[in-house]
Amino acid sequence: MCREGQTRIPKAYVIADPQFKGDKTALEIKQSRREDEDTMTRKLRRGRLSSTFSKIERLRLPDGEYDALVKKEWQEKVEQMIADAKAKKGEARIATAKFDRSLGNDKSSPLIVS
Repeated sequence: MCREGQTRIPKAYVIADPQFKGDKTALEIKQSRREDEDTMTRKLRRGRLSSTFSKIERLRLPDGEYDALVKKEWQEKVEQMIADAKAKKGEARIATAKFDRSLGNDKSSPLIVS
């Protein structure tokens, strides 16, 4: 592989089978390291920079303040989810009423057959 006086860097090629358990683990580790490296070397965009620093500032808060902030945000999120669910339910009722009217099943104006 290496000879005395050789100036080129030798390369070794390993043929791996992704179905083989040992090779599969090695390939997963390699992929994980590649993803970590990509994450660490990626440049921050201006929009992300402020959100990153705001997260750091949140983590610097005392435990009580941080817990209160997290609890408040969670309550707001739950309230928003409930409001969204109610809105979807209302939309579903409207759609059902429109469908019933299109079929002539509207109870407010019954179809009279004589």
